[in-house]
This record gives sequence, C-alpha cells and structure tokens, in this order.
Amino acid sequence: MAAILNHFTSNPIRPLLPLNKLKPLSSSTKTIQVTTTDSNPTNWSTINADVDARLKQALPIRDPIDVHQPMHDLVFSAPKTLVPALCTAACELVGGEHKDGVDVASALNLMLAASYTHQYLPNLLQRPNPPSFPHNIELLTGDGIYPLGFELLASPDGVGGDAERALRVILEVARAMGGQGLVEAQYMKVKRAKGELDVDCALMRMCERGEGSVYSCAAACGAIVGGACEEDVEKLRRYGFYVGMIHGLLDGVGREGDVEEEVKRLRFLALKELEGFDAEKVRAISSLVDADTTRCVQ
Repeated sequence: MAAILNHFTSNPIRPLLPLNKLKPLSSSTKTIQVTTTDSNPTNWSTINADVDARLKQALPIRDPIDVHQPMHDLVFSAPKTLVPALCTAACELVGGEHKDGVDVASALNLMLAASYTHQYLPNLLQRPNPPSFPHNIELLTGDGIYPLGFELLASPDGVGGDAERALRVILEVARAMGGQGLVEAQYMKVKRAKGELDVDCALMRMCERGEGSVYSCAAACGAIVGGACEEDVEKLRRYGFYVGMIHGLLDGVGREGDVEEEVKRLRFLALKELEGFDAEKVRAISSLVDADTTRCVQ
C-alpha cells in the first residue's frame, strides 16, 4: 500500500497526453489489426441497468426523506454516459469480473452526477429539466454525493475486496474529478458561457480535462480492479483518453472541418492501444470509439 501512495505522491501531476505534439497520419502508416463492431446500445443499457441497481441498493429512499430523496433524484436524473460501459469493458478485457467493474462504474456515476449538479447551480449555466427542490438543497446534496462514491469504493465488498486496488482506484478518481480534471473543465465552461474565453482555444483544453480525464480514469480503474499489469493499465488509460477526446469534440462541435480530421487521428491512436489484447474481448470495448453518445442516454 505504501508503494501505491508513493507512486502518486511522487508524481502529483501527471500531464495529459500532448495532442498538439502528435504526428499526423500519413499514407505510409501501417494498418492496425483491430476491428470495431457496430455500436451496441443494448449492452450499454445492460451495464447501465446493473449500475442503476447497484446505486438503488446504495441509495434507498429512507428517513430523513428530506436528505435521501434529493440525493436519489439528482443521481438518477443526471444524464447517462459511456463511462460505465468503458470501465466495465476494461475490467473484463483484462480478465476481471463484471461485478467488480460495475462497482467502480457505480462510484464514477455518483461523482459525475454530483459534478453535473454543481455545474448547473444558479448564475453558472442554465440547466435543462431543473429539479423541483430549492437550489440550496441542490448544492448541499451534490456535496453529499461525492463521499458516497468514495464509500462505495472503500467498502469491504467493493473493488473485489482488494484494499490495495481500492486505494489506487480512489486516488485515480479523486484526481480525475478534482481541480486537475473535471473541475477545471467545468470552470472553463462557465468562463466560456460568460464570453471570457475564446471558444476555439478553450475547446481542446476543456475536452482534455473533462471527457479525456474522466474516460481515461474509467478505463484505468477498470483495468486496475481487473488485475491488469501496469503496462496494460497505461495502455487502457491512453485508450480511454482518446475515446473521451473523441466524444468531447463531437459533443462540443460535431463532425465538421478540422474536428473530423482530429477525430480520425484520435480513433487511430485509440485502436492502436488495443493491440495485443484478446481479439474477442476487444470487440466490445473497441465499439466505444465509434459510439453515438446521444444513444447511451436511453
């Protein structure tokens, strides 16, 4: 356990992948021997259903109702993402159990729900389908959701009951969701909404710190809980980062112009990271590269 803490404290800031230094693809680039399948929203729905079942178990509506009802409502009203599918698929890719991947995915879902709640507080950004309770309850409830996510990861039956893996996952999640990750992306979104940031210049940075950070965390955590070696953890971390960047760019701009070229490059790099893994298991996780993110919210 001490070795894990030293691994993180000796490298407090792990720089994100420098996309601006990546070489563009050329006609001489070798073909990557990884193929993708059609997107599988049915499989994502199954994973989301498993995550929802785990969260309902962790978040029963009980007394005091004024506390637990808002927590329940905010968690289950937050938009669905492909983060649970990525985390679970990464866990299974390296030989881990589906349940262990779902446990980590559930904790990540709680963190994302809390972040989504805070993003749309008054005077920040206009939230679609706002909750029916007051904003002060929304603020305090969002604060209460975060520790519940860490509690799920630290519980005796979470993360496969492995304390060292649980500690490492907790550190990964804390960094991805904090000021070096999603919080910075949300701050930049607020600045952009107020016209205080150049949209084109800010977009890449927001994607890196937002979707890139969260998706890379999800893939790495799935690999860690699945018992992957360090090399495979880092390969899946990079895969998650590229997939997150793809989804962030497409959600932020759409398929047009320079973004489309950047997406093609990121897709190539993502699939390259899957070389060497079991071909049958790769099919599930590789489908996330081409996933239509609007279809995972059902």
